[in-house]
Amino acid sequence: MARTTAWYRKIAPIYDWLCGPLYVRPRRYAVQMLELTPGATVLDLGCGTGLSLPGLSKAVGPSGQVLALDATDAMLQRARRRCERQGLHNVHFLAADLLASTVATQLPAADAILCSYVLAITPQWRAFFAQAQSLQRPGCRFVVVDTRPLQGAWRWLNPLLVPFANWSGAGDITRPTWQLGTPASLRSYWGGFVFVASVAEFSASPARSLSPPTDAVRNDCPPPSSCCAAHAQKSCACPTRRDSVAPHPLDRPYGGRWIAYPQYRGIRWQ
Repeated sequence: MARTTAWYRKIAPIYDWLCGPLYVRPRRYAVQMLELTPGATVLDLGCGTGLSLPGLSKAVGPSGQVLALDATDAMLQRARRRCERQGLHNVHFLAADLLASTVATQLPAADAILCSYVLAITPQWRAFFAQAQSLQRPGCRFVVVDTRPLQGAWRWLNPLLVPFANWSGAGDITRPTWQLGTPASLRSYWGGFVFVASVAEFSASPARSLSPPTDAVRNDCPPPSSCCAAHAQKSCACPTRRDSVAPHPLDRPYGGRWIAYPQYRGIRWQ
């Protein structure tokens, strides 16, 4: 996360110029999907330079409040100045990482949560998402806006786009973040590169667990002597091995036969 924060601290002065025109339509639609009402409390997690804050502030009105959180101080300073220029007095700021141990206790339960362009650049994105869900009130509306590889007829450009987007955004757009939303709510822009999706109400069922998969051996796994010599090298098919079970539903490739790799080395046909 330190690398990401350092990168966005560098590009904060030009972020609005680079990304503002590209992301303006998805941001506006995301605010509409939140269905905000006067007096509501809304969290903007990863608010950046505050491009979404004017729309959120207007929607909740003077009796509501917008809490804007970002881990990059330079981005948050620009968001503050934006709100000061526009007289947005119902916006409050918190410079912190949501995954820090005490941050969640400083945030109120929310009527709506906007998570825009942050999961793809957060190394522990599943933990970030789970922490954000813990801040919901019953009936809370949760909208995710983020980037992903191109879809449909534009997929042939992914060998160029994926490495460039990962470098320029200091993230990984191949993370299946769009699968967090309900399929019926998914709306795409720019050939599917940007998506907006509404997240279903949180369920803590085991099938929806957000704990990341790992190649570590389970605690109840038998020692190599009682299984096979290859077990210690993680090359056997022992049923008690964690990596022998079905893949996590959020780790599926992004909807087609092009498989992108987190090493940012491009993609291959499978």
